[in-house]
Amino acid sequence: MKLKVFDITEEGYELNLSEDIVLNEQYAQKIPVEAHLKLYRDGASVIITGYIDTETVLECSRCLETFNNGLRADVNIMYLPSKESGLMDERHKLSNEELNTGFYSEGLIDVSDLVSEQVSLNIPIKPLCSVECKGLCRMCGTDLNSEKCDCDEELTDRRWLKLKKIIDERKE
Repeated sequence: MKLKVFDITEEGYELNLSEDIVLNEQYAQKIPVEAHLKLYRDGASVIITGYIDTETVLECSRCLETFNNGLRADVNIMYLPSKESGLMDERHKLSNEELNTGFYSEGLIDVSDLVSEQVSLNIPIKPLCSVECKGLCRMCGTDLNSEKCDCDEELTDRRWLKLKKIIDERKE
Protein backbone atom coordinates (compact mmCIF):
# COMPACT_ATOMS: atom_id res chain seq x y z
CA MET A 1 0.00 0.00 0.00
CA LYS A 2 1.49 3.29 -1.10
CA LEU A 3 0.51 6.59 0.47
CA LYS A 4 0.91 10.03 -1.05
CA VAL A 5 2.91 12.20 1.33
CA PHE A 6 0.88 15.33 0.68
CA ASP A 7 -2.38 13.51 1.49
CA ILE A 8 -1.09 13.19 5.06
CA THR A 9 -2.06 16.24 7.11
CA GLU A 10 -0.21 17.89 9.99
CA GLU A 11 -2.97 16.70 12.34
CA GLY A 12 -2.34 13.23 11.01
CA TYR A 13 -4.58 10.22 10.86
CA GLU A 14 -4.72 6.62 11.97
CA LEU A 15 -4.19 3.75 9.58
CA ASN A 16 -5.32 0.25 10.51
CA LEU A 17 -3.99 -2.25 8.05
CA SER A 18 -4.67 -5.99 7.73
CA GLU A 19 -2.77 -7.79 5.03
CA ASP A 20 -0.63 -10.80 4.29
CA ILE A 21 3.04 -10.09 3.81
CA VAL A 22 5.84 -12.25 2.50
CA LEU A 23 8.93 -12.18 4.65
CA ASN A 24 12.36 -12.40 3.08
CA GLU A 25 13.43 -15.51 1.18
CA GLN A 26 14.92 -17.09 4.30
CA TYR A 27 11.47 -17.51 5.85
CA ALA A 28 9.51 -17.89 2.58
CA GLN A 29 6.15 -17.72 4.29
CA LYS A 30 3.11 -15.53 3.91
CA ILE A 31 1.91 -14.26 7.27
CA PRO A 32 -1.13 -12.20 8.29
CA VAL A 33 -0.24 -8.85 9.81
CA GLU A 34 -2.27 -6.26 11.72
CA ALA A 35 -0.74 -2.77 11.72
CA HIS A 36 -2.06 0.13 13.81
CA LEU A 37 -0.21 3.26 12.73
CA LYS A 38 -0.49 7.02 13.24
CA LEU A 39 0.88 9.20 10.46
CA TYR A 40 1.76 12.89 10.79
CA ARG A 41 3.37 15.29 8.34
CA ASP A 42 5.72 18.09 9.32
CA GLY A 43 6.67 19.92 6.16
CA ALA A 44 8.30 17.35 3.90
CA SER A 45 8.94 14.86 6.69
CA VAL A 46 6.43 12.19 7.74
CA ILE A 47 6.40 10.61 11.20
CA ILE A 48 4.89 7.15 11.58
CA THR A 49 4.30 5.63 15.02
CA GLY A 50 2.32 2.65 16.23
CA TYR A 51 2.68 -1.10 16.37
CA ILE A 52 2.42 -4.22 14.25
CA ASP A 53 1.03 -7.54 15.48
CA THR A 54 1.62 -10.87 13.78
CA GLU A 55 2.38 -14.51 14.43
CA THR A 56 5.21 -16.27 12.63
CA VAL A 57 6.22 -19.90 12.43
CA LEU A 58 9.88 -20.24 13.41
CA GLU A 59 12.34 -23.08 13.93
CA CYS A 60 13.92 -23.37 17.37
CA SER A 61 17.67 -22.86 17.16
CA ARG A 62 18.27 -25.51 19.85
CA CYS A 63 15.87 -28.40 19.12
CA LEU A 64 14.92 -27.57 15.49
CA GLU A 65 11.17 -27.94 16.21
CA THR A 66 8.84 -25.43 14.58
CA PHE A 67 6.72 -23.24 16.83
CA ASN A 68 4.34 -20.29 16.61
CA ASN A 69 5.84 -17.02 17.74
CA GLY A 70 3.59 -14.06 18.56
CA LEU A 71 5.32 -10.82 17.65
CA ARG A 72 4.60 -7.16 18.38
CA ALA A 73 6.84 -4.66 16.67
CA ASP A 74 6.76 -1.04 17.81
CA VAL A 75 7.10 1.49 15.02
CA ASN A 76 8.65 4.93 15.35
CA ILE A 77 10.14 6.16 12.12
CA MET A 78 10.54 9.46 10.30
CA TYR A 79 10.50 9.55 6.52
CA LEU A 80 12.39 12.24 4.64
CA PRO A 81 12.54 12.98 0.92
CA SER A 82 15.50 11.02 -0.42
CA LYS A 83 17.09 13.82 -2.47
CA GLU A 84 16.79 16.62 0.09
CA SER A 85 17.97 14.79 3.20
CA GLY A 86 21.71 14.61 2.56
CA LEU A 87 21.72 11.34 4.52
CA MET A 88 21.86 9.24 1.37
CA ASP A 89 25.50 10.23 0.81
CA GLU A 90 27.65 7.10 1.23
CA ARG A 91 30.17 9.01 3.37
CA HIS A 92 27.55 10.20 5.87
CA LYS A 93 27.84 8.37 9.19
CA LEU A 94 24.42 7.83 10.78
CA SER A 95 23.87 8.99 14.34
CA ASN A 96 21.62 7.08 16.77
CA GLU A 97 18.75 9.49 16.07
CA GLU A 98 19.04 8.87 12.33
CA LEU A 99 18.75 5.08 12.62
CA ASN A 100 14.96 5.40 12.70
CA THR A 101 14.90 7.35 9.46
CA GLY A 102 13.45 6.16 6.18
CA PHE A 103 13.34 7.81 2.80
CA TYR A 104 10.62 8.28 0.25
CA SER A 105 10.79 9.28 -3.37
CA GLU A 106 8.28 10.62 -5.86
CA GLY A 107 6.07 11.72 -2.96
CA LEU A 108 5.13 8.13 -2.04
CA ILE A 109 5.69 6.01 1.07
CA ASP A 110 5.24 2.25 0.73
CA VAL A 111 3.64 1.21 4.02
CA SER A 112 3.73 -2.48 3.03
CA ASP A 113 7.52 -2.30 2.78
CA LEU A 114 7.67 -0.59 6.19
CA VAL A 115 5.51 -3.31 7.77
CA SER A 116 7.51 -6.13 6.19
CA GLU A 117 10.81 -4.52 7.23
CA GLN A 118 9.71 -3.99 10.84
CA VAL A 119 8.48 -7.59 11.17
CA SER A 120 11.75 -8.93 9.72
CA LEU A 121 13.81 -6.76 12.07
CA ASN A 122 11.88 -8.00 15.11
CA ILE A 123 12.23 -11.73 14.45
CA PRO A 124 14.73 -13.13 16.96
CA ILE A 125 18.16 -14.00 15.58
CA LYS A 126 18.21 -17.24 17.58
CA PRO A 127 14.57 -18.21 18.03
CA LEU A 128 13.78 -20.49 20.99
CA CYS A 129 10.61 -22.53 21.44
CA SER A 130 11.02 -21.88 25.19
CA VAL A 131 13.69 -20.56 27.53
CA GLU A 132 13.92 -24.03 29.09
CA CYS A 133 14.59 -25.77 25.74
CA LYS A 134 17.35 -28.36 26.24
CA GLY A 135 18.10 -28.74 22.55
CA LEU A 136 19.58 -31.77 20.84
CA CYS A 137 22.20 -34.17 22.17
CA ARG A 138 25.55 -33.23 20.64
CA MET A 139 26.47 -36.89 20.18
CA CYS A 140 23.34 -38.69 18.92
CA GLY A 141 20.93 -35.86 18.01
CA THR A 142 18.13 -36.94 20.38
CA ASP A 143 15.67 -34.18 21.30
CA LEU A 144 16.45 -33.78 25.01
CA ASN A 145 13.09 -32.09 25.64
CA SER A 146 11.18 -35.30 24.93
CA GLU A 147 13.58 -38.05 25.98
CA LYS A 148 16.91 -38.66 27.69
CA CYS A 149 19.75 -40.31 25.82
CA ASP A 150 22.52 -42.58 27.14
CA CYS A 151 25.40 -40.62 25.65
CA ASP A 152 28.42 -39.66 27.73
CA GLU A 153 27.80 -36.20 29.20
CA GLU A 154 31.38 -35.17 28.49
CA LEU A 155 31.85 -34.47 24.81
CA THR A 156 35.36 -35.39 23.76
CA ASP A 157 36.89 -34.40 20.47
CA ARG A 158 38.57 -37.47 18.96
CA ARG A 159 41.67 -35.40 18.23
CA TRP A 160 42.30 -35.10 22.00
CA LEU A 161 41.82 -38.78 22.89
CA LYS A 162 45.56 -39.63 22.77
CA LEU A 163 46.39 -36.66 25.01
CA LYS A 164 43.61 -37.67 27.43
CA LYS A 165 45.05 -41.20 27.51
CA ILE A 166 48.54 -39.86 28.39
CA ILE A 167 47.11 -37.64 31.16
CA ASP A 168 45.09 -40.54 32.59
CA GLU A 169 48.21 -42.78 32.59
CA ARG A 170 50.22 -40.14 34.49
CA LYS A 171 47.51 -39.86 37.13
CA GLU A 172 47.85 -43.59 37.87
